[in-house]
Amino acid sequence: MKLAKPAVIVALIIAVAVITAPIWGGCDFQYQTCSSWCDIRHFNSDLKKVACKTGCAADKVACLSR
Repeated sequence: MKLAKPAVIVALIIAVAVITAPIWGGCDFQYQTCSSWCDIRHFNSDLKKVACKTGCAADKVACLSR
């Protein structure tokens, strides 16, 4: 149980970084963050991972077009 509290803190820090990335990160950074988050969320499903990363790529294109 000693590992649970640090794991929760790390998860919260990652969540805050991902949620606030559009505010302080550039398009490439946002894409890398999104892609990495897809790898973490869908580590056991390749189809879901590909769909998630496709969404990240679409967001990057939209970001670059601004």
